[in-house]
Amino acid sequence: MAINIILPGFHLLQSSIKRYKKILYSFISLIFIPVIILIYYHNNISLDNNIYIKHVKGFNKINDKNYYSRFIKQKGTISINGIKTYYASNYSIKNLKRSIVPISLFLKDKSDEILFIDGFQNFYRNPIIGYYKNAVCLNYLPQWLIDDQKLPNSKNQTYITLRSDILKYLKTRKTSIKNIIDIPNLFDQTMSPFRFSDEYYTIIKNHLTTDGIFGQIFDLSNCRSEFLDAGVINFKKNFKEIIGFLFTNHLVIMGSNSPDSFTISWKNIYNGWKLLRGKERLFFNNTHLLSHLIFTDIDDLLVYLRRDDIEPFYFLNSPQKLVIDKNVTNKYISNNINILGLIEDTKSSNPFKKKIREQFEKNNKILSILKKTDIFEAHEKYEKETEYLYILKKIALDNPYLRYYLYKILLIKEEFYFLEATRHENERKWEAAKKLYKAILIINEDNFEANYRLGKLCITLQEINNAFKYLNHAMKLKKGNPRVLYQMGVLLFSSGRAIEAIEYLEQALHMKGKNPSLFLYLGLCYEELGKLKHAKEYYDIALTSDPDNINIMSSMERVIKKIEELKFKWKRWNRASQSDVEEGENMPLPITESAKKVRQNALNEETKSMGSSR
Repeated sequence: MAINIILPGFHLLQSSIKRYKKILYSFISLIFIPVIILIYYHNNISLDNNIYIKHVKGFNKINDKNYYSRFIKQKGTISINGIKTYYASNYSIKNLKRSIVPISLFLKDKSDEILFIDGFQNFYRNPIIGYYKNAVCLNYLPQWLIDDQKLPNSKNQTYITLRSDILKYLKTRKTSIKNIIDIPNLFDQTMSPFRFSDEYYTIIKNHLTTDGIFGQIFDLSNCRSEFLDAGVINFKKNFKEIIGFLFTNHLVIMGSNSPDSFTISWKNIYNGWKLLRGKERLFFNNTHLLSHLIFTDIDDLLVYLRRDDIEPFYFLNSPQKLVIDKNVTNKYISNNINILGLIEDTKSSNPFKKKIREQFEKNNKILSILKKTDIFEAHEKYEKETEYLYILKKIALDNPYLRYYLYKILLIKEEFYFLEATRHENERKWEAAKKLYKAILIINEDNFEANYRLGKLCITLQEINNAFKYLNHAMKLKKGNPRVLYQMGVLLFSSGRAIEAIEYLEQALHMKGKNPSLFLYLGLCYEELGKLKHAKEYYDIALTSDPDNINIMSSMERVIKKIEELKFKWKRWNRASQSDVEEGENMPLPITESAKKVRQNALNEETKSMGSSR
């Protein structure tokens, strides 16, 4: 305003120009102010303290409900300029945590520095980074790009975070780095080819020590297949020794130019297990982590890639994902002993190698089943996931490490499935909710809420036998629960058993389960039995509680109409049967045969109408 109106105004007032020009400018400037306000109003330009052009979407939704949770209670996506950047779900976060554990197997010393280039740091602070003694986390996203959004302060963050551009940070460093783990976010994996280019890997390599390790994490569910192709090919160009770990859909490729960097010893395995002990239950024992090594030669991965070149206008096309062959999946599930290829064949290491082999033979079935459960979880096939978890639960009776691991998992799964099921119910996705409730019952068949809600859901889906089954079990778990009694009454009424339904509904009423629907169904039951006066009384109570309920209003109108019709029939019958009554006499004469027939027909019609009143 000062620049566009006030300063030019002073300039004109100071100028020796005609008076009408000065008056005209003053008039136009006064109009200019409301015109600007109208333009803002018309275009819905916010005049509050929020920024107008927002780059980030979905931040608050994820941050509010998930950040301090034991598990992801609500799945969600954060996007930057409409491009998916971060995805929050139980399996994605679990695999993101797992993906930065393998570097612990190859640390020569606890004091070895690890630089984590973390593209998710603005959206999720990975606690595993803090378990490394000498970890530095580089947050390379500029603050303006995420609209100055910030995660809440966390007392659990125990690592240093630096905010800088990647190349700028590397250029200003005076010393080489022993280990670098690069975690590109999903935006980078679909829109930033430089992060997977020969030039980028060359720069990284030049800042590593001679025996340094570089690792990069790919999200196979979101990464462009051509970016993955480029990354694998350029890894091979820049590093002599390359290995890979796969955690369901997160591929970790690690490269080094030292032949000894990936040699495994008992000390390495112990250090990897010690890192998480008492902190995170990401693996049930040390062999579980080692079983996720999928290759020790990059050529084993190259055979499955299409090796597509990155097109000049790749960003105009939707990203094509890597389609994993079933044979690869089967091999991943069944082959758990690739780690043996990293143990030297020497006389001194042979006993260690033999011991590791024995451990894998002992746990092979468990490891394969665990991988299957991870795959079913990633594909949201929760019933199949729980079937395999149930198998593991039986095996765990003789395995204390597995038993404790499963105990922690199942506690979370039961709660997570329930939240997901109720969400599906609210969205009227009945079949999806039904599958999740069944999954809960595989874990814990005595879960009252799952039995009750599944019984209720089966009524909606008209699966009467299953509804009886689940509601009966819920009733055994909590006798006299008014919600179950009410649903059982509804079910019995729907099955044409109105007398039995009344018993349950009245029990629910006695247990203070008073709600308009309860009175409505009591009214329907009595209407079904032809007790219209009782039905009207209950409809009246229901209508008092919920006067705008259409079902209650229509039921009340229906029963009033039936009562009026019945009165009319009785009046008509009285006139026909008493035509010979003596004047002044109070006692009627004997009823004629024709009058009996009229009365019987009226009763038959009433009974018939009651049968269709539902």
